[in-house]
Amino acid sequence: SKTYAGGGLALAIVHGIVSQTMGTLDLASTPGEGTTVTITLPFQKNEDTSTNLEESPEGNAVLLVDDELDVRYSVAMQLNMLGYEVRQAGSIEEATEVLNQERPLLLITDVRLGKESGYSLVRIAREIHNTIPVFYITGFSGFSEAQQAEEVLVKPFSSKQLGEKIRQLLHP
Repeated sequence: SKTYAGGGLALAIVHGIVSQTMGTLDLASTPGEGTTVTITLPFQKNEDTSTNLEESPEGNAVLLVDDELDVRYSVAMQLNMLGYEVRQAGSIEEATEVLNQERPLLLITDVRLGKESGYSLVRIAREIHNTIPVFYITGFSGFSEAQQAEEVLVKPFSSKQLGEKIRQLLHP
């Protein structure tokens, strides 16, 4: 029998994904027997998926930029469930490569990208595609209601909130 003491990163990633999808994570541990992990995720059947997709000559690809892999994965899953193709990037450099190759329907970026800024990314994106719609996602809750209504979605958020924000931006 081996014992392994990890750093807890995997559990933190799972917790992040479950929290982003508004699910629950329950752990039950019994010494000598092991640990049971129960993950419960909400299921929302979207009867009206046709209105979630923006018809565009560029397609329905969304560029999602977040330096936290677990958050990026979780939001990408939500976007996929809403019917969008997702291009993912973990940095301004990766996002710029995508923007130079195609014009996404929408850019969603974290406000903080490690030592970089989502605001800097948006300036670059608008130099490449001057009319690309953009909104920010952030774990920082210090934004005013007006800022949140305009361009910011505060984490954690549901797929429904994400879809509503996209519709507000693409169909003002």
